Amino acid sequence: MLDPTAIYKTEPTVRKDVKFECLSCKLQTSPSLNFQCVQCGGAQKIVYPAYSRPLQGKGMNRYAPLLPLDRHHWSETSSSLQKLSSDLDVWAKNDGTLPIGNTKFRQAAVAVPAFMALGVHHLVVASTGNSSNSYCHAARTTYPKLSVDVFVPESHKSRIQYLGDRVTLRIQQADFVETGERAKRYAAANGHHSDGGFFNPFRREGLKTAYLEAIEQFLEQNQCSPDFFVQAISSGMGIIAAYSAFQEALKLRWIDHIPAMIAVQQTSCAPVVNAYERGHSTIEDLDIERNPKGLAAAILRGNPVASYPYLVQVIESTKGAFVAVDENELRASKSTLAAEGIQACFAAAATLAGVRKLRESCHPAAEGKGVIMITGSKD
Repeated sequence: MLDPTAIYKTEPTVRKDVKFECLSCKLQTSPSLNFQCVQCGGAQKIVYPAYSRPLQGKGMNRYAPLLPLDRHHWSETSSSLQKLSSDLDVWAKNDGTLPIGNTKFRQAAVAVPAFMALGVHHLVVASTGNSSNSYCHAARTTYPKLSVDVFVPESHKSRIQYLGDRVTLRIQQADFVETGERAKRYAAANGHHSDGGFFNPFRREGLKTAYLEAIEQFLEQNQCSPDFFVQAISSGMGIIAAYSAFQEALKLRWIDHIPAMIAVQQTSCAPVVNAYERGHSTIEDLDIERNPKGLAAAILRGNPVASYPYLVQVIESTKGAFVAVDENELRASKSTLAAEGIQACFAAAATLAGVRKLRESCHPAAEGKGVIMITGSKD
């Protein structure tokens, strides 16, 4: 078995053949710690040279040609794709079985060695739990040179795990949006680096692998392309990651069309869904949920102002949908998944609830065969 700390002993480097490309103005630059476009301030993706050879290996290591680092052994951990017996033509991609119990394991698996390769060994992060846990787990198990300051709202402090001597917990009497702003100010004042949140393209590259893996598994089980994917959203980082995976899968000729992307929120905290239904091109004051509450703690972000335009672009270009589900729908879907042997948090259960709601209204985005992303197992 691979010694976990051996992953870091190879000193990863950023590949010289990849570029950052702005999602807005298309400017290309070399990968750096400038996570927003130097020309227009937009979010960036990572672009790769053409690759056509068969992929090899297991887990994330299988997608090494589509990941941004050299001299690095990626995790060989993977998760299953399971057809649901309860809902017609729906498969569940269960990242709740990953080492930290959620899909954010994948983001840290790319983001942490990328930070190391760019000379950053102290990170300041803010989250409602899952993202922070991914960095804490990396510091505790794999990267002995990494230290982390974790900013977390008082309401979510119990969700932070994997504490140790290289993790400092900074509990805030504030909602998540303000907690994130405090983390950024702290990082700037103390010469540390913020992890970048939604704008960090390395995080999205890690999340992308869940979709690449799901597509390959779906093809093996069905011999056809999936028609839709469903993910619960907070900032919507996974939606942008998914679209990158779809584009790469299309170039590799794995799929013959881009799947519809469906984004789900809970009705008690649905700023994206509400803004879109009101026809807003940006998140406006009316759309913001202040001090949001809800069963799905992992997606309680009341003001995703920075990411909203990018989410709209993906949903509209894939002919997808935004949908909000209530507590009764969340509870029913979580029970259904449990009966299928899938332990899902309420945020993950929102995906099944979203499909059901769209199918009840005969929405075309949920037609055919598709995948719900079980992004976590613990509330």
